Order: sequence, then structure tokens, then C-alpha cells
Amino acid sequence: CGSLISLVCKRNGEPNALLSGLTPGEIYFVRVYSLNSTNHTYEFCVQTLPPPPANIDCATATVLTSEPLPACGTPVTGTTEGLVLAQPATACSQQGEGMFVWYSFQATYSTHVAQVSDVTQRYGPGNCWVELYEGSDCGTLKELGCYPYSTFVNWVFLKNLTVGATYYLRFGSPVSSAHSFQICLGHYPQPLNDDCVGALPLT
Repeated sequence: CGSLISLVCKRNGEPNALLSGLTPGEIYFVRVYSLNSTNHTYEFCVQTLPPPPANIDCATATVLTSEPLPACGTPVTGTTEGLVLAQPATACSQQGEGMFVWYSFQATYSTHVAQVSDVTQRYGPGNCWVELYEGSDCGTLKELGCYPYSTFVNWVFLKNLTVGATYYLRFGSPVSSAHSFQICLGHYPQPLNDDCVGALPLT
């Protein structure tokens, strides 16, 4: 006890702490204390992370199918909980690295809408974000956009897409953080009168 090293310090009300880099079999100590001669009662627990989701790589991306809005198709439950290996992040995330899960879709319209809803902070600080990539080869993807959650809040408009091309969405959380969410893909049905030959008569 005379040579302990502090690894993390958390205040009441802050998000749960992710304790990474621990050595199996090693004994760790947790100190809980009150400030200014006050007393508190509390509950304390230590949990292990769940297994990581299957779509942590581009090659294992979960396929999204687009449905006409406003239904937006069947929502897919996603999470970055359980991830421990960080990957480089894009500039809009304001993070050097992040924890990511992947989704893919084939564009059937030039504009699609990704709905990211029910976002819940599982542990750690920081907001999530979504990145858009184009390409059929995971090794040569081209980044087309990056959308911090604070700027889109539920709806991400994906414009100027090439019909028939494959696109990837990467959902990111800051390192040592995790979010759960729902994601689905939608599109606006093409109106019948979007061309002169399909003009609707007015009376």
C-alpha cells in the first residue's frame, strides 16, 4: 500500500470509467472518499465488457437496406461497447483516435438519409460521430463526409451519391468511451412529375 500508483480519478456524476490496460491476476485498489467533512452512501460495482460486435471492420460491415421515408426501414441496433483497439479518426471528430463500427449500403438514389437515433452514452466522455466512405475495396476507401452528432442529431443527409455504387458508414466513439444507438437507411421516393413528360395537369 505504500507504493500505489493512481490510474484514474472520477467524480460523482461523471460517466462510468473504462479501466483498460489491466494485468490479469494483479490486485487493484479503489478508494472512495467524501470532500469537506461530508458523508455519503453509495453503491459500487465492477463489470467486464461485453464481447465486441461483429462489424468492427470494414470487411464485416453490417449491410443496410434503404426504405422509402418516413419509415426509414427496419432500425439496426448498434454499439461501440466492448471495443478496446482504437483506430485513426477523421478531423471532424476532434479526436486522434476512436472506437468504430461499420455499415455498408448500395445507393439506389442520389440522396439517402441515415437515421441515427436512441443514442445512449454507455461509458466514458465525449460525443459520437458518423463518417461516410465510398469504394468497393476496403483498402482503398475514399472519405466523403464526417458528421459530428451535435450537428445532425438523428438525421444524416447523404447527397451526390452514385446509383449502384457501394458506400460505407462508420460510427465512432472517443477512445475509452462507448455509445449504443439505432441506425437505419431511407430515401425520398421519386415523384411522378419530376420531368416535363410527367407533368400533372392543373385545373
